Amino acid sequence: MSAVAPPDEQAARVEPVPRAWLMSSALMHGFGRLLFAVSGWTIVGHKPDLAKYVLIAGPHTSNWDALWLIGAAGVERMKVCFLAKRSLFVGPLGVFLRALGVIPLDRGQHHHLVERAVDWMRRADRFSIGMFPEGTRRRTEGWRTGFYRIALLAEVPVALVYLDYRKREIGMFPELFHPTGDLERDFARLRELYEPCVAARPQGCSPVVPLHNHDEAP
Repeated sequence: MSAVAPPDEQAARVEPVPRAWLMSSALMHGFGRLLFAVSGWTIVGHKPDLAKYVLIAGPHTSNWDALWLIGAAGVERMKVCFLAKRSLFVGPLGVFLRALGVIPLDRGQHHHLVERAVDWMRRADRFSIGMFPEGTRRRTEGWRTGFYRIALLAEVPVALVYLDYRKREIGMFPELFHPTGDLERDFARLRELYEPCVAARPQGCSPVVPLHNHDEAP
């Protein structure tokens, strides 16, 4: 029979809840304001007044999407931990991303993220996690459902951010999305909201339908 680790050792093994301390700083607020002042883009709406939520942004077809998203989060002083592929976490860029609270994601191990995120939600007083549901800039057959499962299991709403390159704006839809467990019906509502948005590369847009039998995250 294997020995049981003492309580203090078990606690040491618990993964710390990610913190986006730099994302809400004066530095990122200033960066975001400068970005939108010189770019001609605008921010529509405001961050949700919630302690815990999942945030998704779409459509995602370009690296520019992440810049607008991080810039808007800085302006709004949002303490959101975003996801990014682990290959970006090298050198000074990796240090900066970690300070922002960006969570490195290993390709091929997406199935672990849902349970980790739900655990973070349950242990923290305040926590939010953000992602592009397509999971890639390339066109795919639909959206991954990890964000949906996190929100459903953690019993938190989803804040819906959109990017529209025709209007040159990034915004927050007024309504919060509450998963019901009826995947097809819930995605029908997401389609209504996101299909009118014009992506950076419209030809690369993924349809707003749930991917079945696929990695759970984003």
